[in-house]
Amino acid sequence: MKFIDAIVGKTFCGQQFTRLLFAAVVTTFITNLNFIADKIFATQLFGKTAMAGIEIVLPLLYATAFLEFMIATGTAYLYSFEIGAFNAKRANCLVGQGIIWTLFLSALLAVSLYWAEDLYFSFYPHAETTTAFARLYYEPFLATIAIHPMYILMQMMVYADGGGRYCVFATVIQITVHMIVALFLTIGLDFGMTGIALSVFISEIGAMAVFARWMFSVSQTLKPKFYCSFSDTLKVLKLSYVNASLSLYIAVGNMILVIYFLRDFGQDYFPVLSAVISIFQLAVCLSGVEKATEPLVNIYLGENNFDGVIKIMKPAAIVAALFGGAVIPVMWLFCEPIASIFGIADVAIVAEAKIVIRTVAFAMPFVALLYLFTMYYQINGYFKIAISLSFCKDLLLYTGLPILFSSFIGVRGVWLGMVAVPFGTFLLFAIVLRIRYPETFPMLVFNKDIVSQDEVLNICNVIKLRDWAEGEFQKRGFSSRYVMKVGLLVEEIGMSVVEKNLGTNILAELTLFFDGEPKIILRDNGIHFDMTQDNLSSFRDYFLYSLLTEENIGKNFLETQNYNRHIFRPVLKNKGG
Repeated sequence: MKFIDAIVGKTFCGQQFTRLLFAAVVTTFITNLNFIADKIFATQLFGKTAMAGIEIVLPLLYATAFLEFMIATGTAYLYSFEIGAFNAKRANCLVGQGIIWTLFLSALLAVSLYWAEDLYFSFYPHAETTTAFARLYYEPFLATIAIHPMYILMQMMVYADGGGRYCVFATVIQITVHMIVALFLTIGLDFGMTGIALSVFISEIGAMAVFARWMFSVSQTLKPKFYCSFSDTLKVLKLSYVNASLSLYIAVGNMILVIYFLRDFGQDYFPVLSAVISIFQLAVCLSGVEKATEPLVNIYLGENNFDGVIKIMKPAAIVAALFGGAVIPVMWLFCEPIASIFGIADVAIVAEAKIVIRTVAFAMPFVALLYLFTMYYQINGYFKIAISLSFCKDLLLYTGLPILFSSFIGVRGVWLGMVAVPFGTFLLFAIVLRIRYPETFPMLVFNKDIVSQDEVLNICNVIKLRDWAEGEFQKRGFSSRYVMKVGLLVEEIGMSVVEKNLGTNILAELTLFFDGEPKIILRDNGIHFDMTQDNLSSFRDYFLYSLLTEENIGKNFLETQNYNRHIFRPVLKNKGG
């Protein structure tokens, strides 16, 4: 990912972003591919009628995901935020609360959807053969829906805790098991549609076993505790609503489109619609940029470090647009194979599908940017903006434009409307927010008196960091004695990190806060150790510990996203003396 490094720069947060990005993109892609694979299996083995049957059932997954994300998203956000505020115990209590509510939700969904089967299918105008395929898939699929809330929670918590590689490993196991089991059950044991549905369930169990190993054996910070609080539950729901509503909007939007399309255009062009819907589903992998950015933004917000927020969001936006742009040549080159895996064989319909797929590709940069900024506005407290973005992109314009355009130009209006949705949403909100927040658009935060410096730590660069920190305090009128104390502290901190990581290039970020009580935060990607504790293995350890103790310097340590983070608050008796 050298081109990513070139964009984010050789900074500490840039390095962490790059490390998280691969895991986020792969995990998101495979998770969504797991369900699209069912449609591909059904099409290749049983024809496009079977694929239509699965397309009818899948909106249920997104509808129930609304409830799942109401718990999981807010829990992950608050976990990162509390870690950012150095509240590890409270962070783990929130995870325990999330597990309790998820178990309750799993039981509720399984029972409710079992009894609602006939009601659900009554909404769809389709032939009896399509209904038969859909019902064969529906009943075993309920088992997947029952465990899916816990799967989502575990995946999000492991990722938020820095277990990106575990997430990748789990999802690779998941898709591999899914394909092997699906082929074995459908072809080997002749289970048909039931076998396809059961393969999803078995593959998610395999992934959850990997997540469980991280949570209970590997993680150094993620240790769930039994806890439940009404006020904290409300906070979780408030933070979760935007992501959760995204799933609900997608479910309702796809349901409306499928019903409208089957009623007005029949099944001839339905595989093309299914292909376009699947492309937008897989476009969720572009939200991998958002998922890589979110933990870092949340930690910076927990510190009230808006300088850090801006420092990571600007390159993240560039990366999101480039990721979306990279999809364009891929879809242009492989549009025909994409059409074929969805069972599109008629020459005229294949030609139509190729045009549609190539056109949809141009919307992907805007899709990626919308995912990123929806997340950002949500966790930064701009809930109305985030909800409005999601509502327009995934429901209002997503259904309104295809139906409107198709009323004038027929089936091609559906494709044109779906392509126009990301463009229209992005343009509309860019104009509105630029008018509403002219001074702070697009980040909507005011600069604070915060400065930071990134260095590869060695003896020379530690001295450079010390001189830089002293200069920043001098510029703000602090006394020479206080400046000397800060310089000594920074030098000893840096030298301690170098001493613990001899022969290794360690990247560190030193941040100085001057709003209110001055404080210093150091992050480094070296071996994990707490220099604020009495771990006296060398003279330098003894000297640093004595300095921190005798000067009564407030201090905290917490390993975050698999890196060290120390905070120091040098005592300030008076600014001038």
